Amino acid sequence: MLKIHLSIWLALISLFSLLLFGFLEFRKQGYTPPPLAYFIALTLAVACVWLALRMRPSSPSTSSTRNAPRLWQLRLLALATTILFFFDLWAMPNLVPFPLVPIALVIGLVALATWVLQRWARRAGWGAQHRLALAFGVITFFVLLSPLTEFFVLPHTGKNPAGLIVVECLFLLGLILLSWRIRPRRKQVLAMAA
Repeated sequence: MLKIHLSIWLALISLFSLLLFGFLEFRKQGYTPPPLAYFIALTLAVACVWLALRMRPSSPSTSSTRNAPRLWQLRLLALATTILFFFDLWAMPNLVPFPLVPIALVIGLVALATWVLQRWARRAGWGAQHRLALAFGVITFFVLLSPLTEFFVLPHTGKNPAGLIVVECLFLLGLILLSWRIRPRRKQVLAMAA
């Protein structure tokens, strides 16, 4: 039931964002979005959500002798992968004249990350803390980026960026508190399994 509620909220927020950023944000500058590209993006987003709702979490392999990676290893790897993703998104189009190269690189990065995470998720001890560690690494990228955005990027656009750092730090604090809350539950599950 929670999954359905979260899916509905995700759909509503995504549609609102599509309407706001796709059709209203740059209207004054004379930008008219290409309807086909937005329809393809919306179709892909719906397909990804539909697939995600039908996926079942993989259970740890009983034959696996290796333990799940350490939480800090996952946090740092998620941060590094996010940096690579945005480097490819922001810098590669300016460095490489062929648009298919950055597209191929980001597809390769996502495919590699998916493959590695599927293997790790089958290891003994994999759980909610590990998934949260991945989210922590991604959010850390935005926390580190927020001072640059607030003080150097957004002021030149005429937008008021005040409070961006505070919001990012609150997200980070929320993840820290959530990881502390999950930790005792994980110890209880391990104790019951023993």
